[in-house]
Amino acid sequence: MDFGGRVLIGTATAGAILGGSLALPGIAAADEILPTGAGGVTYIRTESGRTLCGIQGDAVNCTVQFVNPPLTASGDVANSVTLDQNGKFTYLAADLGVTDPLHTIRYDQTYIANGWAVEAFSDGTRFTNNRSNEGFWVSVTDVNALGQM
Repeated sequence: MDFGGRVLIGTATAGAILGGSLALPGIAAADEILPTGAGGVTYIRTESGRTLCGIQGDAVNCTVQFVNPPLTASGDVANSVTLDQNGKFTYLAADLGVTDPLHTIRYDQTYIANGWAVEAFSDGTRFTNNRSNEGFWVSVTDVNALGQM
């Protein structure tokens, strides 16, 4: 699949490329495994500081500085998006509140956080749930459900 000039490949293949060895299907090789914080949430911030996410086992909640903010279902300007492990996302007018501890993710690195593979790029972040294999792309310009990775 081609997405924004980048070819998206399965997480096992990505793990082989990124990690130098074949990873188990559905689990990306990681440069770093991030600890789960209090309340079962791992908080990350992108290197640019424009996206902040709370990662739980069944969902990723991100507050994003959108370039052209989408609207919520009720018509409010959205600044957040919730992505679930089943491939659905919802725009919200909300923020994450207290985010402690906060881990800054670096471009061109892959992280494992609370059951999700997190791949950081300068133009966005890809999340893949390691149980359902559903993938999502989040950036300041768009959010996309990528389907099975």
